[in-house]
Amino acid sequence: MDAAKAMVVIVAGIFLNFSLNELDDNVGLSVTLKQELRTALVEYQRINEWNFQYSGQLLNSRFGRQY
Repeated sequence: MDAAKAMVVIVAGIFLNFSLNELDDNVGLSVTLKQELRTALVEYQRINEWNFQYSGQLLNSRFGRQY
């Protein structure tokens, strides 16, 4: 009986995965999400670099003004 339940879960998972891949191919959410994440990471790094460069000596002295 447990094997039958496991098989149902596996088949449902495969069907759901296939359906979501088809939906994503039509809508293109993955591509958009990846582009936005790359942009956000670059901006996050830029902000951190600016903060590090222009923050006070009290904060930078601990790190020797380096990462």
